[in-house]
Amino acid sequence: MAPEKVVAMLRSFYQRMAKVIFTYNGSIEHFGGDSLLAVFGVPDEKPNDAINALLCSKQMLRELERWNKKRILHGRQEIIADITAHYGDVVLGDIGVQESMSYTVIGDTVNTTSRLQELCRSLKKRLLVSEEILLQARSENDDLHDQNFHNEFSDFEFVGSHEIRGRRQNVKLYS
Repeated sequence: MAPEKVVAMLRSFYQRMAKVIFTYNGSIEHFGGDSLLAVFGVPDEKPNDAINALLCSKQMLRELERWNKKRILHGRQEIIADITAHYGDVVLGDIGVQESMSYTVIGDTVNTTSRLQELCRSLKKRLLVSEEILLQARSENDDLHDQNFHNEFSDFEFVGSHEIRGRRQNVKLYS
């Protein structure tokens, strides 16, 4: 594609995904090339951040499917996107130099989430989530007593325990 068309396509993709992320009380930490990083619970934690992140992930896939149907009807190429979700502590703040600072999140949670992206391709999965985020969502649900929780999250299936670059222990993954 011509660079102008790539930029237009990325803008459309980002607008669609941002709308979903904001619907579930997430924030966009950054856009990078053809990817984005959404975070939940920053700067302040909420009682259902993990649930919202999982609901958001599933809704992002649905939105992408709707968009792809329109794209195909108009003779455009399908857009493939991988979505990953993980749960844990992060460090939030300014990083950089005095002349150029960036407000960002860093830490093992961010690194692990990013590295799960690599596994999406090799496992041929569009959505991968860690056991940590599922356990946190279950804990949040116990506190909120939401009867729909089981219906919404019962379709995640275990896809194995996988080695992640930079981690000592394997990460249990679900799709």
